[in-house]
Amino acid sequence: MRIGNTELQPLTKNLLFINILLFLATKVVGYQFQYDLTELLAARFPAMNNFQPFQILSHMFMHGSEMHLFYNMFGLFMFGNFLEKVIGTKKYAILYFVAGFGAFLLHFLNQYFNYLELQSLVESAQLLEPTFPSGSVLINSSIPEINGYLAQTNPELSKSFVGCLENIIPQVVGASGCIYGLLAAFAYLFPNTELMLLFLPFPIKAKYFVPIMVGIDLFLGVSPIEGSNIAHFAHVGGALFGLLLVIFWNKYNKRDFY
Repeated sequence: MRIGNTELQPLTKNLLFINILLFLATKVVGYQFQYDLTELLAARFPAMNNFQPFQILSHMFMHGSEMHLFYNMFGLFMFGNFLEKVIGTKKYAILYFVAGFGAFLLHFLNQYFNYLELQSLVESAQLLEPTFPSGSVLINSSIPEINGYLAQTNPELSKSFVGCLENIIPQVVGASGCIYGLLAAFAYLFPNTELMLLFLPFPIKAKYFVPIMVGIDLFLGVSPIEGSNIAHFAHVGGALFGLLLVIFWNKYNKRDFY
């Protein structure tokens, strides 16, 4: 299969197909049966009641909007297809999924630290109000519901509680962590390649572009914008694990690697 003058590599072609198919299936199932597949397949914090182990994999193929899907599939086509051709389908598959699992892991660690902070806040609140809900109850409730309850019972702690919960409760979807892993691998292997990107009017070398992107995500992960629904630590985790993997391959397997 070709797109323009580019021959699609087998795994990249299948990944594009699966991501697009699941996005369309989500729309069709939602319209025909009023059931949101995202509720089932998106990743959740493991302590939540609706967490399922398969979500660690399935969330990589789900997307929240047309633009979310477009940008990830564009990155997959531009960088993934080339990497698959260079390093081979087997290593490419390992790279893609290691980056995806690494993205989930770092995102989960961020959620876990927020959960520990939430537990500490709950203990403080229960000293003042013994009937105050536990952390496990709070993370399985909706944020508006919790905010309304806190506004009545403990308004001074409301902002702190909601800040923690906004980093724990929201579902996670998308191949962004995988794509960031591919970007990091590309920048390591081809650091001086100049990239012309949709949102920049001038070329920029990969060795500068990727660290800038990851640095922005790290900053926004530490200092999030209120109301943002982007899993910045997942992006950082994908890039980190993708980079570490290609460094390992390049150091210990130079005969077969690039």
